[in-house]
Amino acid sequence: MTEVLSPVLTYFSIILGWGYFAAWSLSFYPQVIENWWRKSVVGLSFDFLTLNIIGHTSYLVFNSVMFWSDDVFEQYKKQHGNPNATNPVELNDVVFSIHAVTLTAFTIFQTMIYERGGQTISVLARGISLALLLAINIGVFLVLGHRIEWVNFLQELGYIKLVITTIKYIPPAWINYKRKLTIGWSIGNIILDFTGGSLSVLQMVVNGINSGDWSPFYGDFVKTGLGFLSMGFDIIFIVQHYILYRKNNKKYHEELKAKQTEKPILQVIFESVWMKITKRKKIEEEEHLEEGEKTPFINGNDSAYYYYNTHETQITTKESINNSSENQL
Repeated sequence: MTEVLSPVLTYFSIILGWGYFAAWSLSFYPQVIENWWRKSVVGLSFDFLTLNIIGHTSYLVFNSVMFWSDDVFEQYKKQHGNPNATNPVELNDVVFSIHAVTLTAFTIFQTMIYERGGQTISVLARGISLALLLAINIGVFLVLGHRIEWVNFLQELGYIKLVITTIKYIPPAWINYKRKLTIGWSIGNIILDFTGGSLSVLQMVVNGINSGDWSPFYGDFVKTGLGFLSMGFDIIFIVQHYILYRKNNKKYHEELKAKQTEKPILQVIFESVWMKITKRKKIEEEEHLEEGEKTPFINGNDSAYYYYNTHETQITTKESINNSSENQL
């Protein structure tokens, strides 16, 4: 078991881990919400989504196997020559990967149902994706043929994730540059992604100080590289959104709000139900008017009956009914 310098730093590391897990996990939702609100995915790079689903799936396999397989972890410690090495993958890494694959797949689904403006996956992105998938398949065959160990295959997946992270942000940055807009590419996603990257790197620093083991910095090169690369691209997008294309974004939002006629979904549901109720009531009243029939309404007091008549309205009690009967006799 690895000795630690301070239990306080251990708990602080756990907090940082769940902190970047929360930030990175929440970073998927602003894009999903913006797509739903606009009913459009124009401005969202399909190349980015294609590479992203491959990258997150690779990262999911990397984290899951490294975290749950004792044999692979032993291979990892042997490879780094440190029998007391700590596992570079935490539970929150695994949970994040599962969540990331799910939300990325859902975002891809949105591109199939919302306005896309003629966007497609570029030939270059398709070629890169096929090359990466081919590399993964080759790695699987090498593992099954006992040519390499599982830890080597996981390293390959890590490299693939790192390559994808390096190039996947280029298409959306280029689209923003061509359109001179960042609309369609959620800035909320970027801010949360930057927060997650910062907390991820900080956690590894705290772990290194606390355990004296700095191998995760180069042992989990994926996590380290992802943190710095994500923050670098996030800075580019922040500059595009808040400085370079700020006026264009503001003008677009003003025009969109002026044309926006869609009501909140809860309001739409309420008004729809209310219209059905009132319409049904109106139809019943019209039927009563046509037939001239009497409709009784009974209040809480059994001694009184109320009648609605199309020609006249009268309120009678049991006593008045009895008196009328006696007079007739």
